[in-house]
Amino acid sequence: MNIITIGGGRIYANETKTIDDYIFSILSRENRSISILPTASKDRPDYIEAVRKIYETLAVKTNVIYEKDLIDGNFSKVLSNSSGLYIGGGDAIYLSYALKKTNCLLLIKEYANTGKVVAGLSAGAALLFERAIFCEDNKCFSIEGLGILEGVVIPHFNQCVLDQCKDLIIEFGSDKRVYGISNGAAMHFVSQNNYRVITEPYSAGVWKISVNSGNVSQEKL
Repeated sequence: MNIITIGGGRIYANETKTIDDYIFSILSRENRSISILPTASKDRPDYIEAVRKIYETLAVKTNVIYEKDLIDGNFSKVLSNSSGLYIGGGDAIYLSYALKKTNCLLLIKEYANTGKVVAGLSAGAALLFERAIFCEDNKCFSIEGLGILEGVVIPHFNQCVLDQCKDLIIEFGSDKRVYGISNGAAMHFVSQNNYRVITEPYSAGVWKISVNSGNVSQEKL
């Protein structure tokens, strides 16, 4: 397992620079290349260019998997030539829907099982866990993920999110691990129980959320 889950941050503003440098450091030295899956952004050209610029500056070859590649079968071909996969941020529900309708979820799971690097930011991170909880415009919702990682993740985590999403955390997190990953923070999982926390200087970090008798508490990792 070689999974990196990033809570959020504007890559074009270098808000995930430390994390991107870290991803670079664990890519295969023989084939420093990464496939970018920008589906959650609906293939926004400026978003794609921002991610490509960051990684090409690090001398990483980039391959973009456009939404049309999910449909015409090029997804696995592009992936096979890369030592890493970067699942970008954006609309988590749209990302999940697009991958489900094209049967590409299994391909991502199979790729992750090879031990190659799989990184997900925000919506991308949500996809990698069993379930994710989001808070947007003061509304909370949850989505089902791939389940490569056990438990529940809360991207863009902060105290406000914890308070607003308490009911969903209790509903889905009573018998599971729950991680709150703030903007500018990431977790690198090498197994379900073995991970490393990476944070930018501005970040509030990563938190373990616990549910006990209807009460929610948090512990910084």
